[in-house]
This record gives sequence, C-alpha cells and structure tokens, in this order.
Amino acid sequence: MKILLTGAAGQVGMSLARVLTENHQVIGFDINLPDDLDIFFQFYKHDLKTDFPEENSKDISDANVLINCAGIGVYTDFMNRTKEELHDVLGVNCIGLILFTRDCIKYHLEKNESADFHIINISSVYGVVPPEFEIYGQSGRNSSEIYGFTKAGMINFSRYLTSYFKHSKIRANTIVLGGIFADQDADFVEKYTDMCNIRRMASTSDVVSAVNFLISSDASY
Repeated sequence: MKILLTGAAGQVGMSLARVLTENHQVIGFDINLPDDLDIFFQFYKHDLKTDFPEENSKDISDANVLINCAGIGVYTDFMNRTKEELHDVLGVNCIGLILFTRDCIKYHLEKNESADFHIINISSVYGVVPPEFEIYGQSGRNSSEIYGFTKAGMINFSRYLTSYFKHSKIRANTIVLGGIFADQDADFVEKYTDMCNIRRMASTSDVVSAVNFLISSDASY
C-alpha cells in the first residue's frame, strides 16, 4: 500500500512513518527536514501553502492512503494576534490541507478511479473543546483561537468529503488527538492528566493504532 503523509517530520508524523514503513510504502511531505537525516522513506521538502510540483505528481498518483498530519500553531497572546500569524496558520491548516487533499484525489481518480482511497485527517481536541489555560502556566504554549478554529474546520472537512464522495470509493475519517506526551514539564503533565478520565496523556503508539485500523479493511464500514 502506498501512503502519503504530510507533517512527516513532526513528532506524530515520524512515529507514523516508522511503523507504517514496516509494511507499506510511505511518501512524506514537510516544510522541515526530519531531525533524523537518515530518512528511511521517500521524502519531499514541501510547503503546503504552495502548489505541489506537477513533475512529481507521478510519485503520488497511485497512492491508496493520504494522512494529513501537518499543522502549525501560534502562541502569542490573542489580543496581540497579527494578520501574518492568522494567514500562516490558515495557510497550512486549512488552505494547504484542502488544496493538497484535492490534488491527491485528482491524481488518484485519473490513475485508478475504481480503487479505494482513504483519507485520515489528524485533528485536535481543541477543535472540539476550549483550552484550559491554567494547565499551561507560564510556558507560553497555550492553544490559540486560530489553531482551534482550523482544527474544528478540519473535522468538518472530513464530513464534507464523505458527503461529496459518497458514491465513490473515497472515504474520510478524523482522528481527534488529545495531548501527546513528549517529556513536557512535570507540572503540566500532572495538571493535564488530572483532566483526563484515563489519567494519562496520549502516546504516539495510540495514534499509530488508530491509523492502522482506519487504513485496514476492518474499517470499511
């Protein structure tokens, strides 16, 4: 199976790539190079705010899966938000998401319209609920209004795709992530887990398990 993965250089993206490459061909996209320069999958340095090069379209035209994991945030105070910050986050999380997804669908339909094509959008709990500012303390990592705005939009984008392509073999799902543990400050981890019924933060393996289910035939319904 050929899998396209945006945000491939990020924490979740790299974790997905490491597991998925065991059984699948992974093509990753990110504006940044992975920290591990020994890249173990096909990789394109690509800014989602720009068009994907037409000359490279053949490499993605026969993919079976698109995982949209790319996303950026902004952490300055809401009352000081700039237009540039808004445009940056919207450009990647909304405009880039929609255009790149549409291009991948076009390439897929031109190559093999009768084949299944699965889209998995990686969203955030902050697309569903407001942030609890108290748990972030003075870290400066509070979720922003524009981040939540875009992640809520991503959820509805999946719904739109399922409706638009309801008579085809294209399906879309959203994974809504809570906080991923990444050696954060102990005080933050304690406050965050206090809010979770399961009493822990998510791990990247939780995300991998969900993705593996959604790309399998077990998720056909």
